[in-house]
Amino acid sequence: MFTVENVVRLAARMTGLEEMADEYFDGNHSEEATRIVQGLVNCFNLVENELAVDYLPLVCEETLSTDEKGNIEYARLSKKVAYIISVRDRFGRNVVAKRMPAHLSLDVGEYAVRYAALPVEKTAEDRCEYEAGVSARLMAYGVAAEYCLHKGLYAEHAAWEKKYKEALAAATKSRKGGQLKERAWI
Repeated sequence: MFTVENVVRLAARMTGLEEMADEYFDGNHSEEATRIVQGLVNCFNLVENELAVDYLPLVCEETLSTDEKGNIEYARLSKKVAYIISVRDRFGRNVVAKRMPAHLSLDVGEYAVRYAALPVEKTAEDRCEYEAGVSARLMAYGVAAEYCLHKGLYAEHAAWEKKYKEALAAATKSRKGGQLKERAWI
């Protein structure tokens, strides 16, 4: 697992802002260095959220009992829910849960709720929530692309976005096993 600082330093190096990042992380929090690093951290949060929602979900599973009405409030889950993947009863069977805006509606009982979580917003001192399958380099490509887009550097954005999408394709392929379909013989 890597830190937000690792990614911000890499993205700063990619975008020619290495001196500003070094200045900030070495303890000299000038106004300009703080503004640049905070902008890169904001881009990190956007990229991590994009990964979690659109490409590589942060999958969590928790066992909870319903209230007396048969509801499991999303707020009782330890992380913020992006979407529900599955719900299983105490025998491990998948059950149909009615998905309401603030809760799941089920028969009264205990259930294992598997869901995709939204990442918590980070500061420069925090750690990335991805433990495997996502590298600091992949994140830095995304951060560099976002930062360039926000600064109106469209040619640079396109170059970093291309690298980000290529690294993302490799990460999603390796997470799925990278296996090709078996060939059919004629």
